[in-house]
Amino acid sequence: MKNLNKTYDGVTGYTKGDRNTTAASVTGENVIKFKHLNQDGSLTDGLINDASGMPVNSSTAAYVDKNVLYNTQKKPAAKAMNYTAKLTGTYADDYEIVDANHPNTKLSTMTESGGTKNVSTVFNNVADAGTISPRQLKIDMDKDTATKTYDGTAENKKAKVNAITSENITSPVLRQIFE
Repeated sequence: MKNLNKTYDGVTGYTKGDRNTTAASVTGENVIKFKHLNQDGSLTDGLINDASGMPVNSSTAAYVDKNVLYNTQKKPAAKAMNYTAKLTGTYADDYEIVDANHPNTKLSTMTESGGTKNVSTVFNNVADAGTISPRQLKIDMDKDTATKTYDGTAENKKAKVNAITSENITSPVLRQIFE
């Protein structure tokens, strides 16, 4: 399991800060990297390359909640995450997910639906596994209403906000929220 970081986007799923929890960049090898156990007991990265139909790593991750966690210095801090280690495909049942420290301890279960097999296990509340950083917002004030003549108060009843935007908005959903 990898330590995962993202920018706040209002969802618990691991994303690139754009709410897209199914993109290839936030699933599979980018979340959990499988190793296979060799006959001599050593470990090798990845699955065994099999021309007959190697399963797909369709692992996912989610934070325990969608919010930024701050430490005592008011900096974003690592929080717990839930991981689903998952292999999908016709030959996924050629594999078992086991404890890396105890290779004889099987963790996975196999399910089948419509000829597609899934071998998976869930790791809940993995401590300090990922950080959600705050999203920076830009506020565009109407320059004609953002000033006032001093009257002894801080309030400006005429000030208008033209727009609140976020940098690097690639998701149409976020664009609707922030623009």
